[in-house]
Amino acid sequence: MSKAYKTDRPIDGIHCEVASCDFHAPDHKCTADCIKVGVKSTDSGSQCADCETYTKKESCCQ
Repeated sequence: MSKAYKTDRPIDGIHCEVASCDFHAPDHKCTADCIKVGVKSTDSGSQCADCETYTKKESCCQ
């Protein structure tokens, strides 16, 4: 997937609680032009969903 871009219009139907993401809007919306959700393996060997579009906000805690 190519890099996602921030838009003025959130994606309908997407609810995001990840406030540290650059695409997160205060009303729990996603302002990326598109998203990609993949699979991430945990240390225990199970799998969970992973938003591959996530980009850490520059102003977020270090």
